[in-house]
Amino acid sequence: MITQAIVISVIGYFLCFAVLAVIWAVLALMRKLMETSEKPAVVPEVKPQPEVKVAVENNDDELIAVLTAAVAASLNTSVSHLKIKSFKRLPSGLSRWGTASVNENLVNKL
Repeated sequence: MITQAIVISVIGYFLCFAVLAVIWAVLALMRKLMETSEKPAVVPEVKPQPEVKVAVENNDDELIAVLTAAVAASLNTSVSHLKIKSFKRLPSGLSRWGTASVNENLVNKL
């Protein structure tokens, strides 16, 4: 009884490694078939452009009007029913996880 279990286990391990070897061989063959003998094209060196500083005007009244209109549109209500008291700019360097978290928090607060 125990010897049969050992034989079945050995056969199972052998089959597992045999299948892994076949998969490895197929992937190696596909890599050889997909290789191209062409050299990649040489990309010409691009010189960086000088930075141009642009003066940005802080027009908070216009921004508040846009934010009020956006919130009113998303809530299907009139602009006269809303008043934005303050707003906070989010840092632009957020990762995708951070952006998703901010969006989820905003949706949960509404």
